[in-house]
Amino acid sequence: MPQNDLIKAKISPKAVKDWWGRVALSKAQTERHATTWDMLLEEYKPTVTKSGQPEDVKTNAHFRNVEQKKAQLFFRKPEMRLTPQEPLLQATIDPETGQPRQDQNGQPVTGESAVTMHEQVLNWYMGPDNVNLSLLVDRMLFDCLCPSGFMVSKIGYRPYIQMTKEPVMQPVMDLVPSGMADPLTGMPGMAEQPRMGVDGVPEEEQAIDEKGKPQFEDVPVLLKEEYFMSRVSPRKLLIPDDFKDTDFERSPWLGIQFSMPLRDAKRAYNLPDDFEASSALSDDLTLGKGHRGSDNQEKEVKGVEIFYKAHLYIDDVAHPDVYYQLVLIDGHKDGEAKAAAVHRMSPYQEQDEQTKQLTPDSMLGNPIHVGTLRDLSDSAFVPSDSAMTHTLVKEIDTYRRQTVKLRDANIVKFGYDTTLVTPEALESLKTGDVGQYIPFEGGALQGGIDKAIAAVTKGSTGRSESEGAMILKRDLDETLAIGSNQAGSQNETARTATEISTVQSNANVRLKKEQNRVLSYVIAGVRKFDSLLQRFADADQTIHIVGRDGQSRIETWNKDVIAGRFAYDIQPDSQLDLDTATERSLHMQFYNLTAQDPYNVRIESLKKLQMLFGIDPVRGTQVPPEPGPPPPTVAFTFRGEDLVGPQAPIVIEIMEKSGIEISDESVKMADGLLGLQETVQGNQEQAQLEHGGSAAKLPPISKHQEDNTAQLSGPKPGGI
Repeated sequence: MPQNDLIKAKISPKAVKDWWGRVALSKAQTERHATTWDMLLEEYKPTVTKSGQPEDVKTNAHFRNVEQKKAQLFFRKPEMRLTPQEPLLQATIDPETGQPRQDQNGQPVTGESAVTMHEQVLNWYMGPDNVNLSLLVDRMLFDCLCPSGFMVSKIGYRPYIQMTKEPVMQPVMDLVPSGMADPLTGMPGMAEQPRMGVDGVPEEEQAIDEKGKPQFEDVPVLLKEEYFMSRVSPRKLLIPDDFKDTDFERSPWLGIQFSMPLRDAKRAYNLPDDFEASSALSDDLTLGKGHRGSDNQEKEVKGVEIFYKAHLYIDDVAHPDVYYQLVLIDGHKDGEAKAAAVHRMSPYQEQDEQTKQLTPDSMLGNPIHVGTLRDLSDSAFVPSDSAMTHTLVKEIDTYRRQTVKLRDANIVKFGYDTTLVTPEALESLKTGDVGQYIPFEGGALQGGIDKAIAAVTKGSTGRSESEGAMILKRDLDETLAIGSNQAGSQNETARTATEISTVQSNANVRLKKEQNRVLSYVIAGVRKFDSLLQRFADADQTIHIVGRDGQSRIETWNKDVIAGRFAYDIQPDSQLDLDTATERSLHMQFYNLTAQDPYNVRIESLKKLQMLFGIDPVRGTQVPPEPGPPPPTVAFTFRGEDLVGPQAPIVIEIMEKSGIEISDESVKMADGLLGLQETVQGNQEQAQLEHGGSAAKLPPISKHQEDNTAQLSGPKPGGI
């Protein structure tokens, strides 16, 4: 990388000296806290000795609390959701052609489909093949819960570039008549003209210098590019010693200490060939005890990378969101004065030349991303969970240690009368097999065996000791908002379901608050990361997406397709562990509730449901065929008299065409019976009928309703 790309902003030797002074104060501040961090990390680790050797009693409470809290705060990678903060376009425009972009089916890429593509691009980068957000947050939460109280990450873009020699090309020129005479000779003039190839493109050849040698030029070749969001050890973090807050986006600057092999440092920062590294590999930038070391003890370069708010330190910069990058290397000098290896505007930002506003693809915020789970008034250093509970853990360990000693003291010990038990009998008692006979001196057992040998009085565990242990455990659970139920263990005391539910609900309030704090930190980091994609993803890339129409396809994207300003959020509870049966039930209810909603993309709900039941959605779903016109439906309703009335011929014919055959004899017989029926009805109408009175009372089919008196069964009050 050329030097002028690293030093784009002037910085005086005095300013460099001032920055080294700020770094020294910050290092001293960090080291004061790092002593406690190292101790807490050692307390987390187990003490392991060989079998048969005594070891110090350790309850592993720090391990249990940290690992359980990690899983409850962040179980898996959440699904990111984007909400546009500006009107969506009907079709996205290709800046090279000026024409609307088209997908693989020839359809225009709308603003809505571009947002869907953007979401899936971002979720893919957060997956295991790139950032691996689940592992990253898991590691940062360990830093936050166990030793330091900080979650620290660095977000950036790193191109790997190699300079190569490529020939300098120039057009092949031919001499052709110019159509004008030479004024000196009067001969027809000649002019140079590029030679055109058969495809209409000018032919080229390698340029030759004055000495006749082929010319070459240095050309940068991009070998690889990396978008990263990486954990940083809290011990490497540098915070201004006068900054007393946990909203680190307000900090005037943040820094990271680093060390790297000499060869990599020369390549990255254009250090002189004679530059020498300051020290051998060491572990002074890592947490915990122990020397890192190396077989060849290769020298390493140490330095500091700082991102600072430029308007606080540079007169010419007024925009409050502009950051400058500063890299200081131990031992790097310009003459006799210390010099900066890098000083420039943040490579992740750019200002419009006219308005001086940050461009839409600029990162907002510091690339050094720092977060905490809670706040401490007027302090940037917040104690971790392990620091808050360490005193209680030590008390619990002390109780366990005393319990072990008391248990050892309670092992049955025997006393014996030396005048009655001989050394031989005593040895047989100690080493004899079960059921073995042991001889005693004559008369030794005359007064009973308990006169010769007796058990020494045992100690006992008082109720106060066990109650004290329970009090300590309760204090620990209340401090962490993790009780037995949340930890996956049973309560030692019987509790009612209502009491357990109340305690669980109160603990969940604390836990949800901390979950929201972690999510806010993660979402802010993803927002910064996304700005890098919108800034540096020049080349076309492909990604597998599922569109709003439910169709799965491969689409091409680059930074122009996903450009825009968005609000970032996650799918609710997608970072937590939900019970499989509960999650299936919830999605089945949602599927049934929205199945007929015309605004719902039903296939998306179905695919999610299939995944929960272990079915591959690609194989388990299909696009339903286009519905055709409904077949004609004809229905007839016939009664018995239709077979013998005036309409009978039509009805009989319809029935016969439908496959129902009726014999002529049956029709004739029905016709005769119909005449007889009409005669009888006429005679009855002439007769005068008398009222026969009420119907005889019959027993009901079920007497249950009659027997129901709406009174309680059993003896009646007062003997009634």
